[in-house]
Amino acid sequence: MAQVELRQIVKSFNNQTVIKGLDLTIPNGSFTVLVGPSGCGKSTTLRMIAGLEQPTSGEILIDNRNVNQLEPGKRDIAMVFQNYALYPTMTVKENIEFGLKNRKVPKQERNRLIAEIAEVVGLSDYLDRKPSELSGGQRQRVALARAMVKKPKVFLMDEPLSNLDAQLRQQMRIELMELHKKLGTTFIYVTHDQVEAMSMGDQIVIMNKGELQQAASPMEVYHQPANRFVAEFIGSPPMNIIWTTGLNLKLLKPAQVHAVGIRPEKIRLHRMGQNISEEQSIVLNGTIIAREMLGAETLYYVDTCIGRLSVKCYGDSFFPDKIQVELPYEDLHFFDMAGSRIPSPAVNVLPETESVLL
Repeated sequence: MAQVELRQIVKSFNNQTVIKGLDLTIPNGSFTVLVGPSGCGKSTTLRMIAGLEQPTSGEILIDNRNVNQLEPGKRDIAMVFQNYALYPTMTVKENIEFGLKNRKVPKQERNRLIAEIAEVVGLSDYLDRKPSELSGGQRQRVALARAMVKKPKVFLMDEPLSNLDAQLRQQMRIELMELHKKLGTTFIYVTHDQVEAMSMGDQIVIMNKGELQQAASPMEVYHQPANRFVAEFIGSPPMNIIWTTGLNLKLLKPAQVHAVGIRPEKIRLHRMGQNISEEQSIVLNGTIIAREMLGAETLYYVDTCIGRLSVKCYGDSFFPDKIQVELPYEDLHFFDMAGSRIPSPAVNVLPETESVLL
């Protein structure tokens, strides 16, 4: 196990800066997931930790040792790629064994390590097969086994499940989490899939345009997003964002509020004519324009005077097209003009016939 630290990392290609002064600590033994849209710099960051790319400036420390000048093979890390990179003419055993042979590990020790790792990843019955005879999930396990047999301090994984179908990807996510618990090793995992990030990581690192947006636990990222980008990137559907130009709110203490956000599951729907207190909530009329039935939950898309809102409801309730929409003050998030989240100001609605007006 090892802690990984990135200190003021800058990376430029052809005079274009793709990583901009990144400061990040990846705790010893954590399952840290780097997530963000395409081109945000997450894979470049992983490749710099692996030694496949050199930072333009800044320091990379693994286990408190500066590794900027160390070759990849001397960093005590192992990397699992998106395309598995297996040797098609070798058996499963030979693929796992390849790195051990290069390190001149004695044959008896090689056999012991291969048997041990194959048992952990469920490949004991497949050691004599070629990669072409395996399923996608089995090939992924071979790639993991080949990395594990080195017993590295840090595992680096670059979108390793992206080539699998949805059902197998879900299964492999569970297996990777179980594997992390067994090994207790530091995992650094790159994905563009926020569901994958939220379900697997104990630390989520969200990046955009080469900059760190937030690094925190999944629960903190979801419930206390650092800025509007995180609020809209994390969550399915994403957080509803309402511009304050459309809100007739009275702020009871000074605040530079530019936008207000609320998660879809925090919005409450009511049938018309119900008596709803406006002391603790914004209440407005709405029209349901679409429904998505997803089994245990239903997504409603509701047109209101402040724009279209996504609403997530649980259970079997069914609402007619014309409804009342309740936005509790306690569930609102507030953002300034730069998009940063600010402490919730005390708010109230000006007394008018319609509590929220365009």
